[in-house]
Amino acid sequence: MFSCPSCGSQMEKGYINTLKVRVFWDTKPHTGFFGSLGGIEVMRTTALRGPNNIEAYHCEKCKLILFKYDKEK
Repeated sequence: MFSCPSCGSQMEKGYINTLKVRVFWDTKPHTGFFGSLGGIEVMRTTALRGPNNIEAYHCEKCKLILFKYDKEK
């Protein structure tokens, strides 16, 4: 587990997923292709498609999400 770099609270492990122009964070990976995603809607974007099930850590107190990325994938 990770501690939040902003407040020191424990962060919850989850996943970042996208659906059209919305980005979500949830505690479980998304498995379907259609329909709505669960979790917290964290932002909207102009991208129509994006990566799914990216491991991420969420601080409920600070509304902070941390994740690693790899430009090669």
